[in-house]
Amino acid sequence: MNARALDACARAEGLSRVDKLDAKTVRQHERFDCSLEASISVAPEHAAALRPSRVTADSDGFSARVVDCGRGGLGLKTALFIPKHARVRASVVVGDRRCSVPLRVMRTLMSDRAPTYYLGCALGLDEPEAQQAMNDVMNHVRDRAKP
Repeated sequence: MNARALDACARAEGLSRVDKLDAKTVRQHERFDCSLEASISVAPEHAAALRPSRVTADSDGFSARVVDCGRGGLGLKTALFIPKHARVRASVVVGDRRCSVPLRVMRTLMSDRAPTYYLGCALGLDEPEAQQAMNDVMNHVRDRAKP
């Protein structure tokens, strides 16, 4: 029986079929959709292990877009594949300035054929400066969402 048939049977019985991966609690913080310009670079502690082509990088790093954010981290879309558990630094445009946020990649998904990758990232450091940068990004997103 295929997945569609299983879903149809479950709906008919008033149940929802839960995949093992879907049942896993991944996020601990509410996420907010947004669209912010950003650039990402490999953190110094992983620079020796991850060396992307210099052809694809600007002087500020690799082009990215923040597509969702929450107190625990950011969701980024980029053309660059970055493996799970890699440490990166995102420079996010917040108004007329940039906030530098240290992150750790928790999941990487190919989102389309371009190729474009979705990087689900958690806040990388438990330091006041890192949390303040994340708070600045969150406040900017909330201010833009107000009517």
